[in-house]
Amino acid sequence: MQVREPLPIALVNGDDPRLTDVGPVELGRLREACRAVLAAHVEGRATTRELAPLNRLIDAHLSARYTLVSAQGRVGSARMSTAPDAPSLLLSDICLAIVELFAGAKGARIKHCANPQCERFFLDESKSGTRAWCSMKTCGNRMKAARYYERTKS
Repeated sequence: MQVREPLPIALVNGDDPRLTDVGPVELGRLREACRAVLAAHVEGRATTRELAPLNRLIDAHLSARYTLVSAQGRVGSARMSTAPDAPSLLLSDICLAIVELFAGAKGARIKHCANPQCERFFLDESKSGTRAWCSMKTCGNRMKAARYYERTKS
């Protein structure tokens, strides 16, 4: 069964077909800002300064205004205020999904793949919260095969 990641993670990982309808420059800026915040969040170093570029893009594209707030090195919550309509409905939806992911309970389950060669993020929805790889078919298999090879060579 293919697990569909939340839209912000799909944006950063580049694997959601809905994203092809958005202007590539603005989408690229949003992707890079989201990637930086995901990395800071996972590493526990999210600060107001780290969140500023993403907050500016959220302000530019979201019809309701949200501001992400850092708390103890992680993205902790969001403040909401009203604003005029955003220029792109899809970008507005992406920005709303970003805010909801970080401000919601699932924010603590965002992880970076344990494969050192992989740059993907994922939402760990396993019961125990111990999922390590973005995909068992690719990264998990590669890492397990590499460990097996190291154990058995000689």
